[in-house]
Amino acid sequence: MPLWNRKSKNAEEPSTTMSEDIQNPPADESSKAGGNSNAEIENLRSEKNALYEKLARAQADFQNSRKRLEADLEARVQYQLSKLIES
Repeated sequence: MPLWNRKSKNAEEPSTTMSEDIQNPPADESSKAGGNSNAEIENLRSEKNALYEKLARAQADFQNSRKRLEADLEARVQYQLSKLIES
């Protein structure tokens, strides 16, 4: 069970899920944010998208490197086998 979904030790405090906390921020936090909340949300979304693209590229680079190393290893094995057969 995720940590944010567990019941609190104090029975008087209600437990909330992470999504409830995001959807229903405390009143003082929402009043401080004011009109900047939409801009901040858009900034966070664009940052998330940029990081996701960076992650996808890093994963693709890793997979390409792994495949290249496997192909090089196979080529070396075939070369050594051909030398063994010739002798």
